[in-house]
Amino acid sequence: DEAGPGAAEGDAAEAVVTGETLNGKQDETMCDNLPASQPDFSGSWILARIDGDMDAFLKDIGTGYVMRSLASSMNYGVGKMTNDVVQSGDWIQIVSWSPKGTFTNEFHLDGTEQATVDPMEGRPMIATPRWEDDGAAMYVESRRPDTGQ
Repeated sequence: DEAGPGAAEGDAAEAVVTGETLNGKQDETMCDNLPASQPDFSGSWILARIDGDMDAFLKDIGTGYVMRSLASSMNYGVGKMTNDVVQSGDWIQIVSWSPKGTFTNEFHLDGTEQATVDPMEGRPMIATPRWEDDGAAMYVESRRPDTGQ
């Protein structure tokens, strides 16, 4: 998710989420050794840590107080939220499990707007997924269709 309107680089709204494979290898370590080509994210992942002020980030993107409090009480899903990923070229399917339920999203990493579901809240989202210019990372900008946040 992108920071909300008016958020500048360095604001608390830039929470960083790090995952690791279920066998314990962190994605950062795995990505450091990849060539400058499109990585394959296929596998099972678990949310390992969150850096930054997640409450401020969630507030910035329009998440209400009750949901933020619930997320905080569950440590924002760290050690609980999982993603099973299947990828083939520019197509990726992500099956996410969180205490809110299981959600499946499919994307084409082509820079077009696509309907998705927020795996934390189960609400509709609009995502624009694409590869970074060097092809070494995936970038997904998302917003709520009802508020634009």
